[in-house]
Amino acid sequence: MPGKRKPFQSKASASPSPAEEKKKRTESKSLKGSDELRRRAERVLQESPERLDALPEAEAKELLHELQVHQAELKIQNEELRRTHAELEESRNRYFGLFNLAPVGYFTLERNGLVLEANLTGANLLGTERRQLKRRLFSRFVLEADQEIFFSHIGRVLKEAKKETCELRLVGADNKTFYGRLESKPTKNGIGDVIHIWTTVTDITEQKQAELALKESEEKFRMIAETSMDIVFQIDRNLIIRYCSPSVQRVLGYSPAEVQDAPLTRYLSEPDAVEARKALQRLMLGERLEQFEFSVLGKRGISVPIEVNAAPVIEAGEFQFVFGIARDAMERKEAEALLKKSEEHLRLCMEGANL
Repeated sequence: MPGKRKPFQSKASASPSPAEEKKKRTESKSLKGSDELRRRAERVLQESPERLDALPEAEAKELLHELQVHQAELKIQNEELRRTHAELEESRNRYFGLFNLAPVGYFTLERNGLVLEANLTGANLLGTERRQLKRRLFSRFVLEADQEIFFSHIGRVLKEAKKETCELRLVGADNKTFYGRLESKPTKNGIGDVIHIWTTVTDITEQKQAELALKESEEKFRMIAETSMDIVFQIDRNLIIRYCSPSVQRVLGYSPAEVQDAPLTRYLSEPDAVEARKALQRLMLGERLEQFEFSVLGKRGISVPIEVNAAPVIEAGEFQFVFGIARDAMERKEAEALLKKSEEHLRLCMEGANL
């Protein structure tokens, strides 16, 4: 009958921490103890059951203790497995939420543009069920006029092997067209070859519509400004001229390019410059200016009286620039002088008649 065995001990690594030493000792004891217990149990089962009664009391107690320890180890391992399973389930649910319920469409494409995987948002954007998207060419959902944009985009991703972005129009199965921004990056294998393309699709229809509306508005403004007899202008908070319509050349002799990005004070006398700065402060506080007059030095060196109507442009509560219309006040002043002269002449005539 074999003698009492010494407990198994694990070999410690160089200068291990107490926690590491305890962990290694427990793992080593668990593995070695389990193997030894299995061998001893097999030997006992192979022998006659009556032989169990013949075991020395000390060895029987040791065997019982090891069985109890092994049972406790199995219980702990089972608890660890359950906790690991719960963590994996939680991670899977979190991935499902992040992937499928994301505000943008996620697509995994093959090199030729074949759809391998898509999330729920992506399927909804294209108006197609996820299962129907798989193994279909993504290009089938690209507007025919924008096909070249898409294939050029995919070609750059494969060639440059880096993130690429493009904007194009997509058509869902319900024939609904929308603007989409595609951001694609390659997925590489172990040797650096591109095997898949990961693409996100964002619906930018509202943004595009706003851009088109702004462009149309700017075009209308440009047509009005360029055909107006008055000077249409914009100046910033530093009195820098940011825009001036072509009529500035008729009124002052300068071309729009000559005054672009120049300070307004360059064309004003010192007193008028002081008044212009005061007027700007009022505009920045939200006031509007009506029939504000000052003289501007023309290209020929002659001061031209100008009448200005201006208003501040404020976005999100912040002052952006001053938009204004200026006109030559000389004609008005000449008309006023002529009217005054006519009135004086009439008065003298009436006084002479009374005599």
